[in-house]
Amino acid sequence: MPFSEENVLDFVKWLEKSYFVERALGRIEKLLAPEFMMVGTGRREVCYDMPQMRFLLQQEQSGFHDTFLVLSAHYSVRTLTPEVFSVCGELVVRENNESCEMLDLPVRVTIILRAEQGCLLLSQLHLSLPSPDQDDAEFFPRLLVGENISTLRRLADERSAELRERNRDLDALMNNIPGGVMCCDATDELNLLQFSDGLLSMLGYTREELGTVFHNRFSEMIYEPDIAPTWEAVHAQLEKGNTKLIEYRMARKDGGLIWVQDRGQLMRREDGREVFYCILLDITETKKAQEDLRLSLERHQIIMDQTNDIIFEWQVKQDTLTFSPNWEKKFGYEPVRENVHARLLDNPHLHPDDVPLLRRKMSDILEREPYQEAELRIQKRDGGYLWCRVRATLQKDRAGEPAKAVGVILDIDAEKREAQRMRERAERDTLTGLYNKGTMEAKADHALGALMPGENAVLLMIDIDNFKQVNDFYGHLSGDVMLTEAARMLQDMFRASDILGRIGGDEFTVLLRGSGAQAIAGRKAQEVLDAFARLLPAQGGGPVFSCSVGIAQAPQDGTDYLTLYKKADAALYRAKMQGKNTYAFYTQLPLEGLGAPTQSTVGQTIDSELGTGVMRSSLAEYVFHILYQSDDVEKAIPSVLEIVGRHVGVSRVYIFEDSEDGTYCDNTFEWCNDGIVPQIDQLQHMLEGELADYYKNFNEDGIFYCRDIHALPPNQVQVLEAQGIKSMLQCVIRDDGKPRGYIGFDECRESRFWTQEQTDLLCIVAEIVSVYLLKARARTRLTHALQGAQAILDSQDAWLYVIRKGTYELLYANKKTMQDVPGAMPGEPCYRVFYRADKPCVHCPLVKLAPEGPDRVTARLYSEVLDMEVTAVGMEIPWAGGEDAYLMACEKVKTQKKK
Repeated sequence: MPFSEENVLDFVKWLEKSYFVERALGRIEKLLAPEFMMVGTGRREVCYDMPQMRFLLQQEQSGFHDTFLVLSAHYSVRTLTPEVFSVCGELVVRENNESCEMLDLPVRVTIILRAEQGCLLLSQLHLSLPSPDQDDAEFFPRLLVGENISTLRRLADERSAELRERNRDLDALMNNIPGGVMCCDATDELNLLQFSDGLLSMLGYTREELGTVFHNRFSEMIYEPDIAPTWEAVHAQLEKGNTKLIEYRMARKDGGLIWVQDRGQLMRREDGREVFYCILLDITETKKAQEDLRLSLERHQIIMDQTNDIIFEWQVKQDTLTFSPNWEKKFGYEPVRENVHARLLDNPHLHPDDVPLLRRKMSDILEREPYQEAELRIQKRDGGYLWCRVRATLQKDRAGEPAKAVGVILDIDAEKREAQRMRERAERDTLTGLYNKGTMEAKADHALGALMPGENAVLLMIDIDNFKQVNDFYGHLSGDVMLTEAARMLQDMFRASDILGRIGGDEFTVLLRGSGAQAIAGRKAQEVLDAFARLLPAQGGGPVFSCSVGIAQAPQDGTDYLTLYKKADAALYRAKMQGKNTYAFYTQLPLEGLGAPTQSTVGQTIDSELGTGVMRSSLAEYVFHILYQSDDVEKAIPSVLEIVGRHVGVSRVYIFEDSEDGTYCDNTFEWCNDGIVPQIDQLQHMLEGELADYYKNFNEDGIFYCRDIHALPPNQVQVLEAQGIKSMLQCVIRDDGKPRGYIGFDECRESRFWTQEQTDLLCIVAEIVSVYLLKARARTRLTHALQGAQAILDSQDAWLYVIRKGTYELLYANKKTMQDVPGAMPGEPCYRVFYRADKPCVHCPLVKLAPEGPDRVTARLYSEVLDMEVTAVGMEIPWAGGEDAYLMACEKVKTQKKK
């Protein structure tokens, strides 16, 4: 069958594939014609017979193992005879070698083929490479002269030297970059293609160890827990570009971990392979510093969250303020944050009196001292002001200019108010709350010294008339209340700018200032007299409450306090001499009266402290006899309360008793006067919290004196108002020195001054009642305890009894004993009851309980009455009346032996 040119072309392509792509040279040898000749591209690649050709093929097979990549091919076929064909063509090939960059080779080929017995045989083959030295216009390349060859070699050497220098520079650059430089393929294994010595230094391995330990796979060098999140971060970044910046940990040879920052770029090579070029930096110390900073910030945040202080930062150049969240928690509104200089100093939330101080401090911190501290009042959301201490420290920039001020705002409101309270306490009279003698003198002198021309002042000296008699009749507690009421009245009558003081036991002074002070002095003095007269209406034949007033004027009577004080004291003496309950001016005194001795009570002991009071002994004795002769204290006490209540004329008399554990109290007894609603049912189980710290109302003598309940704490007022109470007098009931309750009087009709006689009567009644009441309560508790003990003994499955020492008479027997043993009655001897004997048992175990013997004995005995063996335990115990006795406990023996 003749061959077509298409058949020839297929044969040539098969030959191309076998020689270049597959390198199957043995397959080609079988298709060579006997006359085969070949001329190749090499100087020695010429053969004219088959043996030479076989030699060349074997040599090529053993010396060259790579294959070729055919990049392009083009052939032309011509039929010379029906059996002979010629083929001319050219193709471009490249050697497959990954170790280095290979060039593309253009190859020209000429082939003679002949057909024989149905197949094609290779008769001639010629391969050639185009000459780069031949110009397009030349038919044949000119020969290179020696000079041209020398020049070419010199250029090649220079180029090689330049390339070597660049390689050295590149190596030096790679090795001097902090950290390491590497190139790896973009696969899961990250196979290392090239890396610097810096990578080895970071990890502590040699190049050989990277190959043996990690197989040159960079992925195996990454700390295993970080691999998955690292790849996740890489994929996320490569979706946006071809660069990556990631951080992960790597294992060093010494077992430690280092943090690495990997900055790399994904590149595609000409052969289509994707690789990463990366710079690796050891950021372990940076990470440690970041972690330390994070912990420090977290620690400071915890401190800020747990403190009530407010941290702030003032950016001086930007004129802005930032605050910690505590600002809004403390004040309830947004702070000033911008335009600080203008807005802060014009801020309505800052107390107007403190604005100049803040302005000065802001100027000083910028221009004088870098640390400033001030105490300011800042308004809260509800309108009230809080005292705050502001501390700030200035920080400057590198140029020495103010940059920012960092500070703290501390709440010192409680501290300031306590200091104010302590200062006022030191300045004021403890009982009345008015200025004391020293403070009154200092403030009055200061006020007098500040008088302007045309202004005048008046000093009023007020002394209570016959206060000792008032104190004796009503008692020192009522006297103190009267002084307090008098001080309150004076405060209500005069202006806040006037200065009031208590300078003696029952003596007060008032300094009035202003251009019209002298004009109103007489009217104000008369108002004082009228108010004192209304304070205590006459009752029960008691003394009337009144006062006298002496008046001195400035500047005509003097310009300092001491001078005015002496003149007012003289005027007061004149008012006393005129019959008391009046006032007198110093300027109205006759000349002979100017030198009269004065009787000022300044500095004297308060009269109320000297009162003792008298108690009607007949009523106290009557109360004592009622309780003493009564068989039932519970029934006698209501009679006592009624007798005392009607005698004093109060609305209600009652007793409160605390529970055993002190957690609540009960109103246990109550007497009510006509028209007064009983409260006893509503006053049961009053919890301690409902009248918190109630016992603090009682003084050291156990007395609680209350003329007006509205002076008490709000929670107590609420409870007492519900009962219609206006005034109270109470006395504590004590047991072994501890409060156990109280007895008291209630007045529901009006606020009342309690007299000394009433106070003394309540105290003696409380003492008498407490003795009998506590005794009754103790007896009740003892009865309950005995009943409980009896119940316990009767519930025992044993025969328990007590016998008198010496006579063996039964003193006590429990229920089981009395049920099982006939005749087990008190007074009967135990040996007769239990053993039917006429005398003590010979083997009685109680004989062994001698003073120097054991404290208890045990014996096994046979009881004729019970008809069984029992185990008897005996011990000596004290008995009622102080006599000695024995306790016996008998139990049935489980294994019985008939005796």
